Amino acid sequence: MQKKFSFKNLFSNVYFIATVYFLVVLIATIIKVKIGSFNNFLIYRNSFYHLINHQTLYGFFPNDSTYGFLDEFLYGPAFAVFIAPFALLPAPVGAVVWTLFNAFSVFFGVKLLQLHDAKKVFIWWFILIELITAIQNVQINPLMGALFLFIFYAFENKKVGLAAFLIAFGTFIKVFGILGAALFLLYPQKGKFIAYGILWSIVLLVCPLAFVSVNELIILYQSWFNTLVGDHAINHDISVMRLLANIFKPTDYGFYISIIQVLAIAVFCVKYIRYKQFESNYFKQLFLASIMIWSVIFSHAAESSTYIIPVIGVAIWYVNEEKSKWNLALICVVFVLTSLSPTDVIPRNIRIDYLMPMALKALPCFMVWIIVECKLLTTKKIN
Repeated sequence: MQKKFSFKNLFSNVYFIATVYFLVVLIATIIKVKIGSFNNFLIYRNSFYHLINHQTLYGFFPNDSTYGFLDEFLYGPAFAVFIAPFALLPAPVGAVVWTLFNAFSVFFGVKLLQLHDAKKVFIWWFILIELITAIQNVQINPLMGALFLFIFYAFENKKVGLAAFLIAFGTFIKVFGILGAALFLLYPQKGKFIAYGILWSIVLLVCPLAFVSVNELIILYQSWFNTLVGDHAINHDISVMRLLANIFKPTDYGFYISIIQVLAIAVFCVKYIRYKQFESNYFKQLFLASIMIWSVIFSHAAESSTYIIPVIGVAIWYVNEEKSKWNLALICVVFVLTSLSPTDVIPRNIRIDYLMPMALKALPCFMVWIIVECKLLTTKKIN
């Protein structure tokens, strides 16, 4: 006897969800490519060609017609090596393959979580709008979010060498990837992790030597450092610092950022005193959620497309909590104010005049992060 068709079963089917992800990402990327709006991928792609042609990776290239609009490459020299398989494809094809790779990195990262299938289904659907926002910017942020999930999986399955590689890889691509290392204190084999971390860091540090000399590589790392310092001075972020600055109106924004970030680091680290809870799956999953939310909402460079990372963290928090009207209300606020705020669902004048300048996209994630930190400091759940 055939099973009766139901939309609930359809929308819970992993293959159907994967097909939706594929089609949505494919269509979104083709549209961006067709209108010539895939500048970020052109920057990524050309970093490889700049590397093999012994050019600097950093700064602006106004005379390079293949480079896209005026913007800077902000990633480590190792990224220029990593992007090679995508850069060797024709640019439009490379952009499509790149966004699909990013999207399915997230998809499989969620699949690896030790959660009931129904909870994974919720996460996949909940993050889809935010994923589309990131994909439309053709950036690496979905992959960075997936790396946190892969790192967690590696630690949970005692694959210490893999965890060390993924953390080193994330760090040498985009500095905040080092936050994945915050998990290593929750697990045994710390000495082994440190040894592997040093090994993989050396490998990733020198991998561009396949294309450039030692002196050129030293200059590239100096340029990367200078670029990151310069980028830190640009204040166009969608962060908690910007959100609070709209309320308190600090006169010295740079000093104000530093104070908020130091306080945020202190609050983040307090939960390590709960070492007796390190064996709890609930504690570890909330710890992962904390890292993913924290990594963006307290970043001076937080922008709309980076919020795929904290939104995954928010979804992990929600599926680990007991259902209540308050949690449901908050997850709805996250969906509307964070995920829908950059879309046409919200009237343009509201987006431009209120949501963007006031950095309100950060507010619901900040609220969830506070709840997560409180839970991590008070929970006695051992499962």
